[in-house]
Amino acid sequence: MPLSATDYKGFLAMLKGEHSTEPVPPSEQNSSTLPSTSRNNTLEAADNSLALKLERVTEKALDKADDILSLPLPDPDDVNFGAILRSQNAAANTILTTQVRVDENHLRKQQVDTLPQLIADIAEYRRAEREGKLAEWHASKTAQEKAAEQGAVQPRQSPTR
Repeated sequence: MPLSATDYKGFLAMLKGEHSTEPVPPSEQNSSTLPSTSRNNTLEAADNSLALKLERVTEKALDKADDILSLPLPDPDDVNFGAILRSQNAAANTILTTQVRVDENHLRKQQVDTLPQLIADIAEYRRAEREGKLAEWHASKTAQEKAAEQGAVQPRQSPTR
């Protein structure tokens, strides 16, 4: 069920730690959706507010995990030994799992999309085939491959028409 504009404003105020003292206009008391003109601005403000809050609590969580991992382990006979060891293990697992996910996403972003180049090469081959210049195309590709093996990348050359 969508929030009314007043409920939404109150919710945002609550997230910011504020209390909404704005009186509820009668026109908004029965409203089931936000007015379309202010909806985008309100949602952008909410997204920004939530993003800032997420950054803030993430930093607190990392600081807390650092504090937990920095705790010295007491003597195994100490009553707190098990609790501290479990909390350190949980913090370490969470941090390592998160780091692996970050690394995976970083690696995914580095993958090169070769499909556009492949499509261009196929089109170039077909054009050379139609024009009867396959020998030139093969020679050009061979030269490019040799240059790439030697580390000297040459600009792509289309067969002459």
